[in-house]
Amino acid sequence: LLNFVVGFNVQIVEEEAFYQSSIKRFVSFSLKSVLSKAFFMCYQLSYINLTQVRTLGSQSFVKSGLVNVEIPSITQLTDCFENKFSLKQIIAPNLTQLDEFYLSQHVNIVTPAEKCKNNKAIRFQEI
Repeated sequence: LLNFVVGFNVQIVEEEAFYQSSIKRFVSFSLKSVLSKAFFMCYQLSYINLTQVRTLGSQSFVKSGLVNVEIPSITQLTDCFENKFSLKQIIAPNLTQLDEFYLSQHVNIVTPAEKCKNNKAIRFQEI
């Protein structure tokens, strides 16, 4: 049973690295890239620091437990977070392009991108 990973110098999470695992938290202050399906079906994942990440692979966080995601370095958002049960908000100040999927879901997207109407962040309270 894997609860958390602390890898301060980890820069890349490889394809399917934590596929269907029980990981809850992933901590790395050097993370630059998360490859395809790296955290696919990680239902219990509640925290990962993505502030330095520049690339997110296809379906990298599909069906994860993430609720609120901050991705300041990402400019294009494809199918990496397609998730219908937990994701509530994506904060992406440099986003210029996003998949139509996100516009049809109940995900608050905070970005200057044209397609997003509500540009106000939701404040969450941790229980």
